[in-house]
Amino acid sequence: MASNDVKCVDKLSGAENWPTWKFQMKHILLARGLFKYADGSKTLQQGANEGATADFLEKCQKALTAIVMR
Repeated sequence: MASNDVKCVDKLSGAENWPTWKFQMKHILLARGLFKYADGSKTLQQGANEGATADFLEKCQKALTAIVMR
């Protein structure tokens, strides 16, 4: 997925465009494989090793960054 994909999301400007923004962001995150990190359905397993923990935290941060940038 191109790094410019978030630019195609309408800027959130309140209740007026919340449904459109939410729909667009959901699909950007789905395309990047990050939606499950944003909606909380992916959790860090108890006792996860360092690699799994680092991967989980990196993907959470990528999801958050995509949202914050728009």
